Amino acid sequence: MAYLQASHIIVIQRRLFTGSKHGFRIATERFNDKQQNRRERNWKIPGRYNSKQSRVASATAQRCRSTTKSSTTHRDSGAIDDFEMSRGSSGDVDGEIRCLVSAHGWKVRRMVEEDREIRKVSQIQAEAFHVKTSLFNDLFFQFFQAEVLSGLLYRLRNSPPDRYACLVAEAATGDSSPDSRPPELVGVVDVTVLREKGVLEHLQGAEEYLYVSGIAVSHNYRRRKIATVLLKACERISILWGYKYLVLRAYEDDLGARALYMNAGFQVVSGDPFWVAWCYSQLWARRRWKNEMGKNLENAVIAFLAPLPSILFYVSFISHYNNPHHSLYPLYSWCYHHPLLLANAFFFFNVNLLFWLIGLVQSSHWMIDPYWTAIPVLLVHYYAAHPLLSSSYNIWRSRVAMILTWVWSIRLSHNYFRREHWQWGAREDWRFTDMRHQYGNNWWWVSFFAIYVSQEVFLIGVTLPLYIIHSVDRPWSMWDFAAIFVCLSGIIIAYYADTQLHEFVTKNCELKERGMPTVPTLEKGLWRYSRHPNYFGEQLWWWGLVIFSWSLGHGWTFVGALINSMCLAYVTFLVEDRMLKQSHRAEAYRQYQKTTSAWIPWFKSSPGAKDKSH
Repeated sequence: MAYLQASHIIVIQRRLFTGSKHGFRIATERFNDKQQNRRERNWKIPGRYNSKQSRVASATAQRCRSTTKSSTTHRDSGAIDDFEMSRGSSGDVDGEIRCLVSAHGWKVRRMVEEDREIRKVSQIQAEAFHVKTSLFNDLFFQFFQAEVLSGLLYRLRNSPPDRYACLVAEAATGDSSPDSRPPELVGVVDVTVLREKGVLEHLQGAEEYLYVSGIAVSHNYRRRKIATVLLKACERISILWGYKYLVLRAYEDDLGARALYMNAGFQVVSGDPFWVAWCYSQLWARRRWKNEMGKNLENAVIAFLAPLPSILFYVSFISHYNNPHHSLYPLYSWCYHHPLLLANAFFFFNVNLLFWLIGLVQSSHWMIDPYWTAIPVLLVHYYAAHPLLSSSYNIWRSRVAMILTWVWSIRLSHNYFRREHWQWGAREDWRFTDMRHQYGNNWWWVSFFAIYVSQEVFLIGVTLPLYIIHSVDRPWSMWDFAAIFVCLSGIIIAYYADTQLHEFVTKNCELKERGMPTVPTLEKGLWRYSRHPNYFGEQLWWWGLVIFSWSLGHGWTFVGALINSMCLAYVTFLVEDRMLKQSHRAEAYRQYQKTTSAWIPWFKSSPGAKDKSH
């Protein structure tokens, strides 16, 4: 059976809601809900709608296949892969669509109205349309997801099955055994029959049309043509239900969405008047600028105020530690005799607890990243100023250690803010985000140990040489020059490696914006000889500090640098695993792995030689 191609239109709509990416979408859903009462009264009216559905109800096709061959045949023929329609006892259409479209490795079907799928659909839509807030983001997300779930349940309960459908996308796997695990839902879209006069005036001869809304793709599966397949499924639904026109609304400044719709065959038929569009664009740009600047300024203030409790206590301690009449003298006496334990106490209460609470309130543990570069500077000044240690170290070695630590910190801070586009708290580390999804509701307490307690072990351990430098008084030696050379070499290598990586990422972004193919792998400069030269430089810095402490008779401090190196080796594995999961660069990166050293810069080897060695 041959089917005609459905016509498409887009109604362009400006963003009318302050600071809310999903504001218009929610309003649209509410509009649909208001229209629902009228549809409940009128959906059985005789005429064009019922006659078309009766003709469609008699159509059948073969079951959906997930093989590449069948998908190719589907795209070439334009036929519907699979649907089954049967008439209920009341004479109305009861649609059960097993598969509408199978393409690009994905298939789209109608959502099964059971608890697991309904909740997953609401989660995908909530994640797509939720706008992050600076404070209590997780809490607001839960409320928003509950609102999305409530709206979905309302539409399912009050909409006839041939006037509303929620379509879901999943992997087109061929395993259909009863014991097999159902494929994960990765995308969703709503289609609803509407009859808005303002839209019908653009649709010649149409009494109703099919409205597309709520299109969303799971965050981990974006840019894999899932949205394209969902739109194709909407077209199939319009043919099945007998409607010539598909309609959707898009924000005029959402260029990515507009490009997607245009490529799917949609056309713009109406929009705001020019003067209205210009006014809204200026208003939206100003509000967006205020929101971004407000968040950036807020996070900057929080970051600068966060260490104040430790700094104020330390100043008070230095001023009164030798005053036996002070009310806190017993505490100050303990702090005087245990400088290393006091450093751990500062870290635990000010970083572990306070930063953790700030992260919970903001729903983002971003602050540990910039402070990773600042805490060693605070520690080296803490050790130098501690009254028990102040007379027990070589002043020149202390000053050199301070200068080197400042240079290292400035270099790493510059790289961090350059990568984050000079924003405070724009995002948290991607590894924390992955763990947030992995641990779900338990993340609030897991994060305390996974992020903060672990950072205390790493940072206190890896800066132990700074403690030794300020607790042992020995004359300057040749080993100090060797330590300086290794530390500076590490800083320079890390700087150039990170700069080359930044330029590579920036250039790829420019190529992507121009619609040109990107370069999958960086293999120039230091990256030609090492897959992670920035990590190598960072490790040189820490092991250079170990040379300082080793020359002072405390070689045991290598334990901190060793733990840090082992942790970075695991991070290297995570980074490379993430690279291999990106389909557009996986093969090129595998070849890169075969020919290039992981950390220590070395000459390239041929892929064949490495394969033979395995």
